[in-house]
Amino acid sequence: MEDKWESMTDQDARDGADQIVKDALRVIMRGTVISPQDADCPRDRAQVAVRHIAYKLFELAEAYQLDPDLQAALFDVSHGFEPALPDDLRQYWRRNPQFPAGHEHDAPDKVQ
Repeated sequence: MEDKWESMTDQDARDGADQIVKDALRVIMRGTVISPQDADCPRDRAQVAVRHIAYKLFELAEAYQLDPDLQAALFDVSHGFEPALPDDLRQYWRRNPQFPAGHEHDAPDKVQ
């Protein structure tokens, strides 16, 4: 019988990690200013913050020598080089009731 690799993370550990990431996002967003000021919006500051967090994850992936594909994807996201979202997926995103209509939930310009 073939060995099956499994991973299980304690729910409390996941919840704690989720809270840390949310807190990090808020901290970076508060410290980010978009110029000119009239163009500043939470969505833009959140994108800067997510890219910063992606770069930190890239550094960790590199330090732990994780899968090169994962490292490359994190690097691309952190630098804004992720591939464009395919049109059919973008349309699905817009039609799916899971994603409410409105500016803050519009389909992103890039896969993230």
